[in-house]
Amino acid sequence: MRKSIKWLGAFVSILLLLVVLAAVCLVTFISPNRFKPLIAEQVMKYTGRQLTIDGDLSWSLFPYLGVKTGHILLSNPPGFEQKIFAEIQHATIGVKLFPLLHKKIESSGIVLDGLKLNLMRDVNGKNNWQFQQTLPISTSTSTATVAADHSSASTVKKLSVGVVISGIEISNAEINWTDKQKKQSGSIEKFGLRAKDISFLKPFSIESEFNFTSKNPAISGHVELASETSLSVDQQIFSFRNLVLTAQLQQGIQKFAWKLKGDVIADLQQQTLQWTHFHGQMGNLILTGKMGVVNLTTSPHAAGHLQIQPFDLKELLQSVGQDVTNVQVLKDMSGDVDFTAAANTVDVQGKVKIDTIEAKHVKLSQVIIPMHYQIGVLELSPITADFYQGSLQSNARVNLTGALPQIAVQGKLLNVHAEPLLQDLGGNNQKLKLIGMGNMELQITTMGRDANAFVKNLNGTGHVSFNQGVLQGIDIGYLIDSAYAFAKQKTVTTANTKQTDFGSLTGSMVFRDGVMLNDDLLLDSPRFKTSGKGSIDLVNQKIDFHLQTVVNQSAMDQRNDWGNLYGLPIPINITGSLADPTIRLDTTVLAKAVAEQQIKKIETKVQDKIKDKVQGKAGELLQNLLGH
Repeated sequence: MRKSIKWLGAFVSILLLLVVLAAVCLVTFISPNRFKPLIAEQVMKYTGRQLTIDGDLSWSLFPYLGVKTGHILLSNPPGFEQKIFAEIQHATIGVKLFPLLHKKIESSGIVLDGLKLNLMRDVNGKNNWQFQQTLPISTSTSTATVAADHSSASTVKKLSVGVVISGIEISNAEINWTDKQKKQSGSIEKFGLRAKDISFLKPFSIESEFNFTSKNPAISGHVELASETSLSVDQQIFSFRNLVLTAQLQQGIQKFAWKLKGDVIADLQQQTLQWTHFHGQMGNLILTGKMGVVNLTTSPHAAGHLQIQPFDLKELLQSVGQDVTNVQVLKDMSGDVDFTAAANTVDVQGKVKIDTIEAKHVKLSQVIIPMHYQIGVLELSPITADFYQGSLQSNARVNLTGALPQIAVQGKLLNVHAEPLLQDLGGNNQKLKLIGMGNMELQITTMGRDANAFVKNLNGTGHVSFNQGVLQGIDIGYLIDSAYAFAKQKTVTTANTKQTDFGSLTGSMVFRDGVMLNDDLLLDSPRFKTSGKGSIDLVNQKIDFHLQTVVNQSAMDQRNDWGNLYGLPIPINITGSLADPTIRLDTTVLAKAVAEQQIKKIETKVQDKIKDKVQGKAGELLQNLLGH
């Protein structure tokens, strides 16, 4: 028995010695550079691409059997300006000898340095990453291939049990992307990937990082990724637990810092990807939820649900470099969003709530904004908010498909208190102010990227009405008394209260390129009625309005003398700066109207006297001559 064991030990020793001697002979007497033409031939045979190995190939023996390569090039297919599809500066791969005897693969690792990949799509949509099939496939070959697939799947399952790779390291890699059809380009630089203790039996760690730049849109940044990875090659399931992805992005002067966490599982047999326990953060914005992708490698279609945790939007905008000069408060924004995305379509539906908004000192609270984004169009409907002790109801449509965003708004302001609103809009230095509760309707359109452009391109219509209010900055009663004094050639004795009480104030509006036009202003008070027409230039903050005030009939006003202004329109002009306009009687027009009125009165008196003295047919003839 002992002799048998000795013979067996001797046999194993001799076998191992033969393996070592074979490996030594392989390394010593056979140069791997002899295989260059064969390798290039096989690559051309199966891909139709030219492989150029212009660097040296060399063996390594202990403790691993491996091969090292120098510079390698793989060509692009014909028709592309760039001749190189991929190239590698250095590569090393090695495996332990003795585990091979037990049908196990233990690799010292795979090292790739200076990998460069050029991905391209020409103007006709042809890409360079699809490899042509150069070998004819017959029916028998196809059947054999199916059988081989089952056999290889079984082989993979067996081998996966015994495959251990101590690590994979990719450094200084570069990937360039050019799409001439869409006029887009981008690049990934300084790409690095490190994986340790790779096994199909237990999770292993993986880390990656790279810089990137792109044009159309112009954006750049740095990305880092870390995860505990599990591989099930036979079932084609790949899981990434405790995934952490950080991205530093920059677009113009704006900078964004994202951190994404969660668990990702990709099932290539089912063609699905699931991202659960999703947690995304950018500054003070936190998103939670889940998302998934179907038809992963054929026609990807993503869908998901995200919850927006309450946050201060102004603080976020400041952190990314957004100008918030005109924003005072954007507090406690939250919401829920459902989305789907495919090749060229994105559909987003949800609802956003904002506790308090103050922009350009205009305040809204309890704002609710349902939204739907599809094919470059954002619809916000119905928007509701508390607005200056009243309410706001609105629908908005933002078209983002053109060079500039186009905005259409239909809105109502109900029971809004005008005084605090106008004070917030214009400040305390506004000369004309309105006190009272009113309603407003607007149907407007505009376009642009900032507030000035929105005002300049403002077009549409509207209507406004107020009841039982006060117009501050103008005393129409005082101006009537001034007109009476002017007609009497006396000095006005009443005090200027600089305000006008009214029962109702109504008017329509037409907006043309930032200018508001009106031709039916009507202010009604017990003593007089005032109509008006004119324009307000919102771009240049100018006003040009002309009022006509008519005194209401009363016993007190019916004095048959030169100062009776009953029924006579009293002209009032409001012109100049919108913040501090000039308000005055148009005395030239008033004097002419008073003179015409008195001439008519004199004509009437003369005609009455003539009629009293001339009787019969002569009197009738005279009346006809005088126009009566």
